Amino acid sequence: MLLSGAALLGGYIPNTRMLALQDKIELQFWHQWGGPPNSTALEQIAANFTKMYPNVTVTLTNISDQSQIATAISAGTPPDVVHFVLSDAVPEYAHRGALQDLTPLLEKDIPNWKDQLYWYGPEVGSYNGKVFALASANFNIGLLWNRDIFTEVGLDPEKGPQTLEDLTDWADKMTVLDKDGNITRLGFIPDYPGLANGQVANLILYGWAFGGEWYNPDTKKITANDPKNIEALKWELAFYEKYGAQKVKNFISSAGGYLTDQDVFRTGKVGMVYDGEWNIVFPTADLPFNQKTINAGGFPAPKANPEMFGVSYADSDPNTIPAGAPHPAEAWEFLKFMCFDPQVCSTFAQVVANPCQLVTHPDYPLQSDARFAWFVKQQELKSQRVFPRIAVAHTYSLKLSDAEQAVLLGQATPEDALNQVTEEVQALLDAAGPPAV
Repeated sequence: MLLSGAALLGGYIPNTRMLALQDKIELQFWHQWGGPPNSTALEQIAANFTKMYPNVTVTLTNISDQSQIATAISAGTPPDVVHFVLSDAVPEYAHRGALQDLTPLLEKDIPNWKDQLYWYGPEVGSYNGKVFALASANFNIGLLWNRDIFTEVGLDPEKGPQTLEDLTDWADKMTVLDKDGNITRLGFIPDYPGLANGQVANLILYGWAFGGEWYNPDTKKITANDPKNIEALKWELAFYEKYGAQKVKNFISSAGGYLTDQDVFRTGKVGMVYDGEWNIVFPTADLPFNQKTINAGGFPAPKANPEMFGVSYADSDPNTIPAGAPHPAEAWEFLKFMCFDPQVCSTFAQVVANPCQLVTHPDYPLQSDARFAWFVKQQELKSQRVFPRIAVAHTYSLKLSDAEQAVLLGQATPEDALNQVTEEVQALLDAAGPPAV
């Protein structure tokens, strides 16, 4: 096993064949991490890999439009490694036969790989009983709040709401309207940041919080119109009806971009947001605000469903080898190094402000921050949920986001919108047929 370049708990062990490699090889790595500091962290991983294997270079290319990936694979000119921003893309690509099955490689080189991940880790990169993606970081989301606003309205800044009913009441306390009824501060925006800002549709998580499900694996039926999901969307809608849909949207658009020092949270225009651990760190130019003003904890569940406290979209940043990749053996070694070496994991987690995907790894400084430590601990909770691993997972999530927005803007009722999603996605799933691999 040592000669195969196995990634063990002690760290990645170089592959003897690649150490003796004479030919020059260039690995093309397409990713969706964006620019610095994330891309800088990737560059360091690539540089360390080349230091180990001098004849292998890794060229990084940021791909903002996922259709470029699909086009390259279809044309028979894929890169060697592809990273997707969300793992719901993996089952769609795997279903079409566009990704290499990593299962036999894992079983051969890292037989204990499941034990190295959090309980949901193996599911995230899998489809139809096979593994197609490995994580380079985990991410989950929780409630972040502005300590100063909590103090201003008489709330304990060190303790977040424990129930969804509390969150609703507290949000009302924090909301401020001017004399003309225009919003100057909102306690909470239920769909922010959401898919429009590169995150998941919040409705998906609210459905889980209320006890809903989005898919029945036994019947292979889409369940977007689960009564609990409809109840969750009605809860969201109440915020918009209370303050006026257009006024809420105008309020959001009046602020700067997400994760800038002018976004609605950082300017004190919103008291609480449902977002990830990265919001504690980014933007780095705003660190005084991050360190002093932001607090974080689990997102509350309804009183009737307390076991879902800390409900989160359990996900990882998936890395894959496309079918037809020019250098699959070398790409596999790179994935093992990036995804199973504990030191690489900790170093990367510190830079991108996402928890390390490995349970056992060297400590990194962010772990000493109690707020970030909550997100690390949260990975152990059973309230972490994986979106259905079905052939139309990514399309399904997009349609749920569209339905959420249509309802919040008064263009459809929760029942009609989710009935439509159920019908449309079920038709797509049925038409997808059996998996190609």
